[in-house]
Amino acid sequence: MEQHVIRNTQLSELLHMVNEKPITVRDDIVNLNESSSSTNYSPMQSSRIPPFVGPAMLLDLRTGNGLPKHITAAETAIILRVIVTNTSTSLYGDQMAQLWNPAATILWIPPIHAGKAMITTLHNRQLPKGHDERHVRVILRAMPFFHNKPGHDNVKVAVVADRRVTIYFAKCIVFLKDSREDCFVLVQWYDKKGGEPFDPVSGLVQVVLRPANELKSYSLMPITSIVNGAIIVESEKKHWVLLSPREADAYEHTYTQ
Repeated sequence: MEQHVIRNTQLSELLHMVNEKPITVRDDIVNLNESSSSTNYSPMQSSRIPPFVGPAMLLDLRTGNGLPKHITAAETAIILRVIVTNTSTSLYGDQMAQLWNPAATILWIPPIHAGKAMITTLHNRQLPKGHDERHVRVILRAMPFFHNKPGHDNVKVAVVADRRVTIYFAKCIVFLKDSREDCFVLVQWYDKKGGEPFDPVSGLVQVVLRPANELKSYSLMPITSIVNGAIIVESEKKHWVLLSPREADAYEHTYTQ
């Protein structure tokens, strides 16, 4: 999947278009200012709230030490390759970093920390600016289980390709933060099944999770590329995305095959 990280302005326009209320796990409500960034890569995560929930470990980008212990050795090897492919270190400025790795979609400054859960803020665009609940603080999790229930959150991710914003579905694998407090999520993509936005019989979106042992199954994205949570259920060994009528309209509007 060819991808480009969304700028803050592009993400704001997309969220306005989608116009849907966040559906991820909800914590306390907080009022945060709109974040901004002078780069084309990762908008800054507000440093007023510690981004990680639970312990965060210093990540060794050579060995993978510091990744959550439930991530297997095989998955660690893939994750490290994805990180190397998608990132460049911005110690000497963004232009110099791009010279080192022109294909990088993420510019960051080590040290990098990794964790299994992260706080972020989503916007409820149905409410006016200044409303107490316009900014919704949510906790996203990437762990096998949480209170004896599956703990890997699925999300809707906004991706810019060929100057077009498209919504994709993905599974959260691990959360990362660099020394500038920029926050990221490594996701495992779901592929859309079939050539139309919705299954002709059920009217739902059918998806298939990409294989865990393939490099193309993963991407490293800014946490702000997440538009909302995604409810994905399994039935008869098939995975289906449950969307409200408003969400279905927004998905169809951004759908590309």
